[in-house]
Amino acid sequence: MEQLRVCMVALTVTMCVPVDQTMAGQRGKAPQTPPPGWHEAVRSTLDMTLAGKHDEVIAIYEKWVAKYPDFGDAHSMLCGAYEAKARDLLSRRVPDAGSLALKLFEQGASHARRAFELGDDPRNAIRGLIDIYGPLALRRPDEQERVVREAVKRYPAEPLAHAEFILLLIGKGESIDNALTAARSAIPNVADAQLEYADLLSRQAERVSDPYRRTLLAESERVTAAAKQLPKGRK
Repeated sequence: MEQLRVCMVALTVTMCVPVDQTMAGQRGKAPQTPPPGWHEAVRSTLDMTLAGKHDEVIAIYEKWVAKYPDFGDAHSMLCGAYEAKARDLLSRRVPDAGSLALKLFEQGASHARRAFELGDDPRNAIRGLIDIYGPLALRRPDEQERVVREAVKRYPAEPLAHAEFILLLIGKGESIDNALTAARSAIPNVADAQLEYADLLSRQAERVSDPYRRTLLAESERVTAAAKQLPKGRK
């Protein structure tokens, strides 16, 4: 499963296209031009990851991070490589797998944090940092909550940040009314961003019970209907 997640991140990085600069600035920093050879490097590691050649993949991205320390995508990919190796060790139940995996998750977390701070790709950075503190990795719910709360403040225009914050409040049994109101004013008023948010709410509704379920579905429907009247474009 982790190998699949790493490959999905890699495909996102490889297939990214130019976007409107104004909206990009609202949702994070202006898109950073990848260093020469980056897309080729990402493509070359896809098969290596699926083949379990984790040490080789880690070595490749460690070189990229060393050469381009302020390039967020390199930190994200290195984090994914550490995670993939950790989960492989756990699945094969090698000696001392638990302690070895913990060290790898910790190493991954440091790069996930760096990618989050750089903000080149807020959506993937948020997802990566939240996941690595989750139950399938470091299992640190308090740190995960801090990340969610920080994300919605650091990247208020990012739909995923709001969706994760709303899910956090639901998990704590708290009201989500203010969070929904904040998302309405913060997320860019363009169709793709709004539809992304609506989809996230709809998916969350499948995981919770009433009255949260009804509220999320109603908000998702409202956002979807309004988005149909908006110009296309995501950022």
